[in-house]
Amino acid sequence: MRHYAWALALLACLLLVGEAAAHKPSYSEGQFSQKENAWFIQDVDISIVLYHQVTCESSEIWMAFETEAPGEIFFQLGVPVIERLSDYRPSIALLAPGLPPAEEPLPFDVPAHLGVQIIDTEDLDQPQDFFEPFTQTSSWILSEDTVTLPQAGRGYLVAFHPLRETGKLWVAVGE
Repeated sequence: MRHYAWALALLACLLLVGEAAAHKPSYSEGQFSQKENAWFIQDVDISIVLYHQVTCESSEIWMAFETEAPGEIFFQLGVPVIERLSDYRPSIALLAPGLPPAEEPLPFDVPAHLGVQIIDTEDLDQPQDFFEPFTQTSSWILSEDTVTLPQAGRGYLVAFHPLRETGKLWVAVGE
């Protein structure tokens, strides 16, 4: 009986460790393509990933978050390892209170009270290889950033392709 209890405890620990090492996956089917219907991130510190297929009808993926105090947000932008996406270079925009205003026009409207930080990946030659054990998928990480949020409030991450090319991407938040 002692061995059975020990085995169950070990199995529980392994399951918890395995879950903690992976992003919790979610999937977009185009329903998060605008600020008004953004996918809500419950906690920017908890690791999640949202997969999205960029189409003509759903060219952006919007993710919303709330912070109660200034702090940091960690996020990644990537694409699956698919040969036709080897040169696909989407961008990601962080829209948040206290950030500077956008320096150039974006392909979407930015709420007047939010500033913007854009991360472009167009000049990236060597993306970082990444294997996601939870989903058993291989990806290329195009950007990995930690940005200081100078003010509390509602913010957004918006992933898009600057030239409106179709493809696939994912955005991960939290560690």
